Amino acid sequence: MLKKVLGALLLVVVLAGAGAGWYFFAATSGVPAAPSPNEPTAPRDEHFTISWAGDTMMGWAGQKLINKKGADHVLSELKPLLEADYTVINLEAPVTKLEREDMPEKQRVWTYNVLPNTISAFKRAGIDAFGLANNHAFDRGDKGLLETLQFASDGGFDVFGVGMSRPEAEGPLLIETPHGTVGVVGFSHRGPRLRQAKDGEVGIVYLHEEQVRRSYTAAKAAGAKWVVAFPHWGINYDVVKAADMRFAELFAEVGYDLVVGQGPHVQQPVAMFGDMPVLYSLGNFVFGTQGRFQKDGATFDPYGLIAKTFVGPTGFERIELRCILVDNLKVKYRPRPCSAEERADSYRKLGPGVVVQGDAAVMSF
Repeated sequence: MLKKVLGALLLVVVLAGAGAGWYFFAATSGVPAAPSPNEPTAPRDEHFTISWAGDTMMGWAGQKLINKKGADHVLSELKPLLEADYTVINLEAPVTKLEREDMPEKQRVWTYNVLPNTISAFKRAGIDAFGLANNHAFDRGDKGLLETLQFASDGGFDVFGVGMSRPEAEGPLLIETPHGTVGVVGFSHRGPRLRQAKDGEVGIVYLHEEQVRRSYTAAKAAGAKWVVAFPHWGINYDVVKAADMRFAELFAEVGYDLVVGQGPHVQQPVAMFGDMPVLYSLGNFVFGTQGRFQKDGATFDPYGLIAKTFVGPTGFERIELRCILVDNLKVKYRPRPCSAEERADSYRKLGPGVVVQGDAAVMSF
């Protein structure tokens, strides 16, 4: 009798999974259950392109190379991959001259800053905007974050995910295209030393259900035809977690058009939630620490991704992903495009929702 009951329960679980199954849990990867039968849309002259790069911190152990050869040298190998009409990165450190010793928690190990004379190299590399909603926003306190906003403004960069009030922080980055406005909203998981923006106090935007809905509404009210979520989520040097998949499902339910994730420092698989593409993690872009690609006896893929999205009359019509090698034990703090062998390894791990075209993994949807 007990075996029959257990068998019936198992059948119910299987059928429920099949009914809900537009993605599956493969080592909690959340990748699509099968490739799309559609061929990826080809690039067209009318497309407006937006490039996206992940976790970025120019400093720390990488500062020696910057001092010796300059920030432009550090970025030079990656600059061609950023070419687009508009480029967005996750800037994971305040832009300030304040040092660790200036902070009350100066003994904290992972606390960063980017020197102000470095960020002009970002502009020369073609970067237009910084997402600032992340767990290192307050590494140099309120003053460091306020200086970041000033230096970004002086340098001609747009910023989002931070502000002097909650409405200001949740307000979207607006990217004007010939086809309509793309709104980008930033979120960060909660953490120590972080603070959500409120009236008169600079802060970031936390990732939670109410905020997901509020930010979408704010973007639409500001004139966005399409809305992109730019969440800082996940676990460092790890796989996609169930919590990330639940938030991805929520983004799709609310009406977002694309999710571009960052935070874990490593590339993660891509997925489709209905007709909404999810890039769970682009991994590192340029990050000046040794990293933890080898830890606790495990080895983590030393790749990051640079994404290029193609906006047309119907919205996001094509997504290209290109692999970069970011393990500083190998690249000595100067990331580079992946070799053919590295690309094959990287793209294979993105899941069945991509096809390889030239040097890019292209999402088919």
